[in-house]
Amino acid sequence: MDKFVENFLTFGARRPWIAAAIVLVASVIAAYGAIQIKIDTSYDRLISDTDPGWPDYQRTVREFGSDSTTIIFLRDSNLFTPEKLTLLDDLAVQLKSVPGIERVDSLFTALSIRDVEGQIEARPLMDIVPDTAEDAAKAREDALYSPLIRRNLVSPDGRTTAVTLTANRANKDPEFTRAQHAEIEKRLDAVRGKFERVFQIGPPRLNVEIERGMVKDIAILMPLSTALLIGTVLYFLRTWMASIVPLVTAGISILWTFGYMGWTGTPLTLLTALVPSLNIVIGSAEDTHMMAAYLRRVAEQKKPDRQEAIRYMAKHIGIAIFLTSSTTSIGFLTDALHDVPLVVDFGLTAAFALTANFFATTLLMPLMLLLIGPTSSKLPPMGEAPTGRIGTAVAWVESFGRRRQKEVLIGTGVIVAFFAFFALQIKVSNDPLSYFPDSSSLVQDAKALQKDLAGMQVFYVTLEADESEAFKDPKHLKTVEAVQQVMRRQELYDLSVSLADHVAMVNREMNGGKAEAFRVPDTRDLVEQYLLFFKRTDIERYVSPDYRRTNIVIRHSISDSSLFNERTRAFVAEAEKALTPGVRMRLSGENLMINRTAEGLITNQVDSLLWVIGTIFILMALLYQSITAGVISMIPNVIPTALCFGVMGLLGIPLNPGTVSVAAVALGIAIDDTIHFFSRYLDECKHEPDADKAVRNTMWSEAVPVVTTTIALSLGFGILMLSNFTIVVQYGFLAALTMVIALACDLFLTPVLVRNFRLVSIWDVAALKVRHDVLRNSPLFLDMKPAQIKKAMLLSSMTRYKAGEQIFSQGSRGDSLYVVLDGQIDVIRVEGGQARNLARLGPGEVFGEVGFVKSTERTASIRAISDVELLALNAETTRRALRLHPFIAAKLNLNISRILGSRLAATLAAR
Repeated sequence: MDKFVENFLTFGARRPWIAAAIVLVASVIAAYGAIQIKIDTSYDRLISDTDPGWPDYQRTVREFGSDSTTIIFLRDSNLFTPEKLTLLDDLAVQLKSVPGIERVDSLFTALSIRDVEGQIEARPLMDIVPDTAEDAAKAREDALYSPLIRRNLVSPDGRTTAVTLTANRANKDPEFTRAQHAEIEKRLDAVRGKFERVFQIGPPRLNVEIERGMVKDIAILMPLSTALLIGTVLYFLRTWMASIVPLVTAGISILWTFGYMGWTGTPLTLLTALVPSLNIVIGSAEDTHMMAAYLRRVAEQKKPDRQEAIRYMAKHIGIAIFLTSSTTSIGFLTDALHDVPLVVDFGLTAAFALTANFFATTLLMPLMLLLIGPTSSKLPPMGEAPTGRIGTAVAWVESFGRRRQKEVLIGTGVIVAFFAFFALQIKVSNDPLSYFPDSSSLVQDAKALQKDLAGMQVFYVTLEADESEAFKDPKHLKTVEAVQQVMRRQELYDLSVSLADHVAMVNREMNGGKAEAFRVPDTRDLVEQYLLFFKRTDIERYVSPDYRRTNIVIRHSISDSSLFNERTRAFVAEAEKALTPGVRMRLSGENLMINRTAEGLITNQVDSLLWVIGTIFILMALLYQSITAGVISMIPNVIPTALCFGVMGLLGIPLNPGTVSVAAVALGIAIDDTIHFFSRYLDECKHEPDADKAVRNTMWSEAVPVVTTTIALSLGFGILMLSNFTIVVQYGFLAALTMVIALACDLFLTPVLVRNFRLVSIWDVAALKVRHDVLRNSPLFLDMKPAQIKKAMLLSSMTRYKAGEQIFSQGSRGDSLYVVLDGQIDVIRVEGGQARNLARLGPGEVFGEVGFVKSTERTASIRAISDVELLALNAETTRRALRLHPFIAAKLNLNISRILGSRLAATLAAR
């Protein structure tokens, strides 16, 4: 495996022309795909394709009309004057010609029903524009008098009116939506400056605002990410080459990613627009680790040799690069488990981008290093302490972690417990309006609309009866009234309009305009008479032609999905108690499904986290041949994720389509530094039995690339806080914070955890070459399988002595046990001034076992007769190492007991 990884990572240097050709062909194919990318900011990408509400929603829209409404807001202190009303009428007429608009409601389509001197007058509020100020004032009075017009089409102060456009949902093409928004804007331009305030608000504007924000984000964030990458890498690695390589590989992988999006039909959305910036920052992490290894090798070379430095780089961090690239992609890939198409597209695209970056890096970086790689380095050689400020900081961190291990563990536990409490208070949100900051014009306009009229969000409550014409029956219409009363008691929704309201309005006028008469009458005859005052077009949104189904139209301005879903469930539970026998209720609407999808974010978050944690745990456990090792490797990476959730709860940051991917992605990225740390520590353990020294050397080697990549990642994610969207700002803040916490865990907590364990990888076990006959015959490895013997050897240390060298002397203290792997040694004991040769030991034989059990004075001296190779098992080091491998520990302890027993028996027999 090691050889395969080395060959793979050096392919670009060994076969530069082939590598360049592969990159060129892939880039040409990607370029053709990239020109096919489309932009999609529609509501549909916020709703789960499997939402059970789709059939009811489609049925309701077919019967009662679309809930896709755009509201034209017009405010003026002199609204009800002939001049302003003329402009309003002309505007309403012009808006009817906008493609895709199936209905236009305004003051000129509203119905006025009033008792005039004992006669019920049912007529349009204004069939023509009033000629005089008196007629206009009368229209104002009638509009404010009608409960169906007030807060629906006119504000209570009479200074704001709305023109409501209902769009046909048949055409969902984003291009069509953009064109529709532009057509509406053209017509509004004609009246801007003639009213005090004019704007449109609804799905077309929301989509266009998101698109504009995306373009601004790409234009700002990508250059800043690039500048940040150059500055950070240049500062820590001290060479321009280290900055150029990540830019080239990131640029190629971004092109490949755009090609993937074009060929697969993945649109550019609010989240996929972030992928280029993320790719620049995240993708540079592996480039930095590889470049650092290359530069450290260059620092050791007496004569520059780029090929040799490239091979060294591939050999020493190759497997770690494979693993870290995999875990990062897995972190993003788990977003595909979500129900929100917006999040799924982001996860798949980001995972592809990081995978593409891996291949671009492995093909191009060796090639570029071969051609223009540095031949000198300002970094110290591998295994030497870093210099400068970072060297001072690393020395302090290493010393603190070594001296304050207990304090580090206790402090970590307290911090985790504190933030875990707040993690339980996280809310969810999926309302697209919440994606924008409060200072944005869109949010300000939405607040103005809600203040003067009613919110822009719409959903339907539909009641269905078993028999036809059921809703001409007062009993059933009173049920509609009761359902609306439940809503009004909640004081959560801004406005509700129903067939019952229309009938109640006529009943009020029939009773002299008394407020208490605004209710459904008690007899069917009266209901049927009152319905004659309305044309079918007046009530088609509120009742089916056969009067078997009736519809309540709800408007609200709630952007908190948790609150909306909680109150809506409470409303449904209470409203169902008011239903008469034979009547059923259902809620439907695009806005309803958007908010309902938000609840799935919690389940999806748990699923994605379990998948990424489980996958990474299995990888680490298999790699280091121990479940305990898998657990240990996860601790410093799960903690940052837990603290991230705690910060969300503490600061009130909701779980939304942006923040929902932070935890799994951050975990997939944070594990990278742990893998590099473990990989380096494993190499150190092979030739350094002292755990403290192994940890120190590891920190010396990994400090610069780990700190460099973390700072680059943190600042890169932090740049997202300059975004035009709140959810992107939140994503950037949380991801940056998580990276910083992960760095702290890797520098303080990880060393504490690994000091008590020695690691051995599956690749080392497979690669270890041993004489099986020697080990099979050794009493120390009796009844052990070959793989177990190899692990035991790798958890120990191997030493060599020249012929004639003293291995240890009689009377010296020691706590190590030795196995002769090759060569011969003499056991010499001095008694009464006379030296006596007790034994000559060869391959497979064991000595020093008493010291291993308990540190004591050596009873004899050991001298190498020929060049020998020994396997040394230090008591404390081996015990700590074998904590990860209890079965091997049990076998070794049993065999050592047998050796001691047989030696004791032989000694007694000799007496």
